[in-house]
Amino acid sequence: MGLYFAQSVLKETSGLLGGLPVDNLQSIYDGFGFNDEELNKNVKRYSKIPRAVEHVLNYYTPTGQIADPIIAMHATYDELLPASNYNYYEQATFINNTNHLYRQKYVVRDGHCAFSNEEVAESFDQLVNWIKTGERPEYQYK
Repeated sequence: MGLYFAQSVLKETSGLLGGLPVDNLQSIYDGFGFNDEELNKNVKRYSKIPRAVEHVLNYYTPTGQIADPIIAMHATYDELLPASNYNYYEQATFINNTNHLYRQKYVVRDGHCAFSNEEVAESFDQLVNWIKTGERPEYQYK
């Protein structure tokens, strides 16, 4: 599912931008359970185009520069977006001294955005309270 999603996003992005914003010219693939050397020798290689790269850098690069409180929710076993994505973003907020405005919440569950209505409502209430009082919610992993 995750591979299909990534391929779909790249296909749509390359159509909109006239080419790929990433390449695999120097990528080495391994761990697929068969001859990695043969795979790397024969895999189709794609080049990025400067215009697409420039567009992504200007409009899609997460910087961690935030001005308002954010609560990010994530399912721990999300097949589309691994939890490590959020570790990266949290690190970006530390680099930009905005980590005091960012709180990550994890829900131990399979699936992409697999949150209950109650969990979303609870996070929203916590965000509103944070904005009103300045009291940052506690870290959550449940």
